[in-house]
Amino acid sequence: MKVSTIAGHPTGYVVDSLTRMGKDGWVADLLPRSRVTKFTGRARTLRYAPAGEVSNPVARPMYDIMRSLQPGEVLIVATGGAKCWFMGENMIHEALYSKLGGVVTDGCIRDSAELMEIALPVFSAGISVVPPLKNYAIAELDGPVEIRGTKVRPGDLVHADADGVVVVASELQAEVEQNVADLAEIESAQEKAIRDRIPMDELKKILALKGKPGGKLPR
Repeated sequence: MKVSTIAGHPTGYVVDSLTRMGKDGWVADLLPRSRVTKFTGRARTLRYAPAGEVSNPVARPMYDIMRSLQPGEVLIVATGGAKCWFMGENMIHEALYSKLGGVVTDGCIRDSAELMEIALPVFSAGISVVPPLKNYAIAELDGPVEIRGTKVRPGDLVHADADGVVVVASELQAEVEQNVADLAEIESAQEKAIRDRIPMDELKKILALKGKPGGKLPR
């Protein structure tokens, strides 16, 4: 069963939906690191912080944390944009066999060539050979986090494809889903209008619907 009706739609439709609602949620500068890029799932969050700033670190290995998640859930790993790697081929294989929907981090990954062969969506801010060593500790599980300026809470909807990652706050999901359905119809009409070479004044009317709150094709 789909976690949301936006599954299968481009991230662009979700971004356009949020924009016409006056909201945000798109995550800047994260790139896919795997050959599979599409997912839609509920967020579970993990936050790393410099070890010296963590008074009560989470004493669980990442492998154990991944195994505790539900199939289809998306692990969000917030690092504050650290330049070292936090996971590689072995951890991503654990995520795959734990049936996670995807892994998203604002930090770095390693083993990038191997990750391209794993059938699990992975997005990161970078690739690095610099190890975290003992410089970082897991500060919190399932708390609110921020990645690239975008807030993510456990249970929020995370949607991704080859263009990037979008987060839909749980309380906005129903409205976003309706907007995405409307925009999908508008996009289809726009493509047909361009193909059929309709007059520009008519095309402009279709284009105007895309950014209009509640805009939809006439029935």
